[in-house]
Amino acid sequence: YVHESVEEAFTRLLCEGLRKLRIGREKSFDVDIGLVGTASQFDLVKHHVEDAVRRGARIAAKIGTENRKKRLYPAVILKDVDPKSKVIQYETFGTVLPVIPFSEGIKKTIAWFEADPKRMIIKKESNEMIDRIINAFKNGSNF
Repeated sequence: YVHESVEEAFTRLLCEGLRKLRIGREKSFDVDIGLVGTASQFDLVKHHVEDAVRRGARIAAKIGTENRKKRLYPAVILKDVDPKSKVIQYETFGTVLPVIPFSEGIKKTIAWFEADPKRMIIKKESNEMIDRIINAFKNGSNF
């Protein structure tokens, strides 16, 4: 989750950073992103990404190639992800990062967090928004 005021710049930098990484089999510590742990995990990651794309997500950046036999799944950054997508609803444990914007009117965002508060990354210049979100969870209050 990233504030909408910095979403485009954040996503651009994130995609630039991803494109600099090396993905592959970790033989001599010459890669940054290794293989998916098992074939079933590969299938799960692939299914979650395909589900997100079917629901309207777009791939903002991607590195690597897909090879189930070698358990190599590309590293992917997703944008415009439907909150009902499996990549949001479940722990994907793969090389996938959805970028989800939120706005100052954060009732919808709080509802998403309350529905599934497993992970939350917030980047904002001011701590005021972060404090408001944390207090909403602590106090059970609405915005």
